[in-house]
Amino acid sequence: MEKKTATGQTVAEALQKIATELEVSLTDLDYTIDTKQFLNNNQVVGRNEITVQGWIKVVNPDVQDIQQWLNTTLTVLGIDAEVHVQLQNGTMHCNISSEQGGQIIGRQGITLRSIEVLLKERLQKKNMEYNVHLHVAGDDKNKRRSDRPDRSDRPDRRSRDRGRKMDKRAEEELKKLAKKLAHRVLKSGESIVIEKELNGYQRKTVHMTVQKLDGVGTESFMDGEIKKIRILLTEGETQSSAEEE
Repeated sequence: MEKKTATGQTVAEALQKIATELEVSLTDLDYTIDTKQFLNNNQVVGRNEITVQGWIKVVNPDVQDIQQWLNTTLTVLGIDAEVHVQLQNGTMHCNISSEQGGQIIGRQGITLRSIEVLLKERLQKKNMEYNVHLHVAGDDKNKRRSDRPDRSDRPDRRSRDRGRKMDKRAEEELKKLAKKLAHRVLKSGESIVIEKELNGYQRKTVHMTVQKLDGVGTESFMDGEIKKIRILLTEGETQSSAEEE
């Protein structure tokens, strides 16, 4: 397996150099980042450039099968989406990026749950013993609003949650947790999902806290009906999702 090393201001920039040298696309690459470059005397430090080692990924046939199945299913549903499937520790992480994210999720998450049920049936049929997590990024907001019943005569719970602030102590504890998890991601190179259900203000606090650290970013995704945050190594310029909260 031929491995190449490159340096860039972002992981994506470094990977693009490797992809160009190997004459493949970014999606054809696997990579690793030596987290020691972010440490100085065991203290996390910022860097203007990031060094990445990349190579052409060896595609697991099960991953390829599930990715193709999801692409076909979404096409049948009339949804234009980009699907990327990763296998980590026995779990298929199916990342779906689409401007029709709201349509994929459906009202109260029913469409996404239906896709998940069908996907699990396929895994069982193919004798694939994996857990499955579906993550949807992107949102057709106008479509989602039009599908909702008229709630103009009662308070919007999401609006209340979005504006609900924490006391100073709780906010500092949340920032401390976000930094701790971000440092763990930098050290291990593996993304971490905050499983605790957070309201809009709390999610924004996490996004803004992690955004101040070099080498890591955040993204929001829907897990059923719950919006969660994933902390991960920075792969591009738009990982942080504070604006969408």
